[in-house]
Amino acid sequence: MSSNTLFDLIIVGSGPAGLTAAIYASRYNLNTLVIGQVVGGQAAEVGRIENYPGFLSASGLELSQKWLSHVKGLGVDVLSDIVDVVEDSKEERKVITASGKEFKTKALLLASGTEPRKLEVPGEKEFFGKGVTYCFTCDAPFFKEKIVAVVGGGDSAITGSLLLSSIAKKVYILHRRDQFTAKPGFLTEANSKKNIEFVAPAIIKEIKGESKVEKIVLEDGTSLKVDGIFVEIGSVPSKKLPQMLGINTTQAGFVDVGTDQSTSIPGVYAAGDITTGSHGVRQIVCAMSEGAIAALSIFKYLKGSIETPKY
Repeated sequence: MSSNTLFDLIIVGSGPAGLTAAIYASRYNLNTLVIGQVVGGQAAEVGRIENYPGFLSASGLELSQKWLSHVKGLGVDVLSDIVDVVEDSKEERKVITASGKEFKTKALLLASGTEPRKLEVPGEKEFFGKGVTYCFTCDAPFFKEKIVAVVGGGDSAITGSLLLSSIAKKVYILHRRDQFTAKPGFLTEANSKKNIEFVAPAIIKEIKGESKVEKIVLEDGTSLKVDGIFVEIGSVPSKKLPQMLGINTTQAGFVDVGTDQSTSIPGVYAAGDITTGSHGVRQIVCAMSEGAIAALSIFKYLKGSIETPKY
């Protein structure tokens, strides 16, 4: 992999959308480079996935490693780095990473997904890495026999709580509403755990401590003594590169794409959770389908053809 190489396609993001696009791009004989910080993206952080075809249950990390093995088995280069700058011209795009590497490409696929939504309360930023975390699989082992809180009411929050229940001494699940969006089966299982306690409705006002998290203060004036807080309240799209390129986005920052995953700039495509595609159904299988569609669209764009290749 040389910085002098002009790639057919550079994929920004190594989540399910980006890696699937890489698989299909390889089949179309496109010289492809994938650049991403975390293999599997946010999917890699999910403790248990039960709605992915072919696996009754699997961890996000397990699936991510299988995707990576598939991509590398096809000879596609995967670089662990962060894309910091993208410069666009009519013929090619220049990609510059945080480590200073520069690459040129004919087409670009943005598959950088989303990033965790923050609570935006006092103490959250100060105690990040000191008890505040956004990743169950990364940090759960550090809280063995500790008291933790999970903030959120969706599938990820509840499955993360179930993972923590086998490690931590006590798990509080805090949700701003008394109605949860998680699947009933997950909620039933969580309710059956003796060391899981639901606290809802509950809104966090502040996170306190000395050198690490020690207490959560709620808006009603009550507080909970905890050693850690796992925040799982959804995600927001990665906005930096779309704004840098001047791509059309929604007010919330999601990239507007056509049915072929094209953006408002020729030669630049987008797939996965960062887009307006899949009717907002932000699931792994949807991200993968967008990645596959994008790869085919990019092949047609590069070949100047609207015909589907017979592979």
